[in-house]
Amino acid sequence: MVQPSRRAVIGSLGGLLTGRVAGNAVGSDGQASEFWYRTFDDEYQCMDLVSTDTGVLVLGRTGRDQEDDVWVASLDTGGEVRWTTNIEVSGRSDVISAVPAADGYVIAGETGQSPGRWLVRLDTTGAEQWRKRPTGAGSLTDLTPHEGGYLAVGESGIDHDDSLSKIWVRAVDSSGTSRWERSYKCDHATSITPWDDGYLIAGAKRGDAWVQAIEDDGTSRSEHTYGGVGSENAHTAVGTDDGIVYLGLTESIPRVDSRGMIVKTTRDGDFVWRRTYDMEAVSGLVRTGDGFVAVGEPPFGSTDLDAETLVYTLDSRGRLRETVGLTSSVGDLTGVVRLNQNSVAVAGTEFSDGPWVRAVVLA
Repeated sequence: MVQPSRRAVIGSLGGLLTGRVAGNAVGSDGQASEFWYRTFDDEYQCMDLVSTDTGVLVLGRTGRDQEDDVWVASLDTGGEVRWTTNIEVSGRSDVISAVPAADGYVIAGETGQSPGRWLVRLDTTGAEQWRKRPTGAGSLTDLTPHEGGYLAVGESGIDHDDSLSKIWVRAVDSSGTSRWERSYKCDHATSITPWDDGYLIAGAKRGDAWVQAIEDDGTSRSEHTYGGVGSENAHTAVGTDDGIVYLGLTESIPRVDSRGMIVKTTRDGDFVWRRTYDMEAVSGLVRTGDGFVAVGEPPFGSTDLDAETLVYTLDSRGRLRETVGLTSSVGDLTGVVRLNQNSVAVAGTEFSDGPWVRAVVLA
């Protein structure tokens, strides 16, 4: 196996060290899949990866401490850096996610100061247009585009009557003004994704995997839970022509710790099938033309691939087509998004070498 040198092509962009290197990933059949990868300064941290019309946004911090600035890097589909920018937010701050908006992007995060959430609007070159500090209780979890603005999902504490958290979904317009809010009950929510004429919220409820389907106005469409003898959770849900598929973790397999699982339901949330995978942590699921790509981390010693990240290509019923192992010391795995019909981008932060984004060409 040929491992690309991380020092092969190193340049400077606005004081941020970056490198773009072509190399190989090792497939389960021994064949190499081509990819590119982009690295950033080793003091930086990657916290989210967001798909855009022109490539991806990499979201993170300029250091490993919450006092450091938020930073955003825009990459095209070939891995070239289009621009980078730093966002100074007072107090200890985290960037949560971003959504494309008309002629730019809205970046959202949280800070330890009150009010706890912040919004920053950037144009297509990364220049700041405005910033706001929305009021309201609770923590922010994820964003997804909605009618020129976005939907935000978050949590606002536990209801002591039923020991469940209140999950809220808030519609926000392009100016950052709230339009409506709906609430649901579960243990926690992890993500929100578009589906059909509505959206899918993934998380957990009373120790079971939980997926809540909602209409475009936030009213409930269906609720699904799946559980075994141990704990389960849903990380990411995507819609299909005839139902819903979600990636999560299960702790119900005898004599093993948590393993990745994918569950298929009908459009009404009724169980159809489940498959499990040799992953002890999951990071994301995207739909391809006739199947899916799931990304996670392998259990220690459970695979013959010299890899810290596994990219599984799956058919429409979750059956394994190919396993691609990315051979970096990942540290924290961030996520996966579609680049185009034939490739996905995967991102993470290496403990010693900083953030990276890698493109994997699908077979």
